[in-house]
Amino acid sequence: MNNIIISHMGPNLFDQDITAAESLLQMPIPDGLRCFLKSSNGGKPADVNDTYCVPSSYLSFRGEYGVDDRDAELSVQRFYKLDEIVEQYLFIRKIRPDFPQYLLPIGFDSCGNTICVDACKRPGSVWFWDHEVGVHGSPFEVAPSMCFFLERLGLGTE
Repeated sequence: MNNIIISHMGPNLFDQDITAAESLLQMPIPDGLRCFLKSSNGGKPADVNDTYCVPSSYLSFRGEYGVDDRDAELSVQRFYKLDEIVEQYLFIRKIRPDFPQYLLPIGFDSCGNTICVDACKRPGSVWFWDHEVGVHGSPFEVAPSMCFFLERLGLGTE
């Protein structure tokens, strides 16, 4: 994450803030997300850092969103602050009880789709949920970890 530029960050977080959020969520916040939140607490990636090229190993996402042989990309509009993660999670669980309960919403793309982190099944992996497909189309895994996802933001190549 050392080369990523993020603006509009939230207030500084402490371990007790994250522990309190975990109590509300009733699940752990994975280490990669925890580190990101403690360093920025959400925010907007700079234009040079807002695009993530989904690796070819994630065939289901690339098959759904890739065009011909071009790279499949997603654009991060904004990362949620910790309190927004809790708020969004509880809201989604209320209106979409069939949404996978182990996914924490961490931000959204330029089309309003949700970017999530898996807190339990594959802890720390990053997922993409298309709001137009909803739960009828499963969320797509797009990165093995939050650190991997953040390191590749803005690189534009595989």
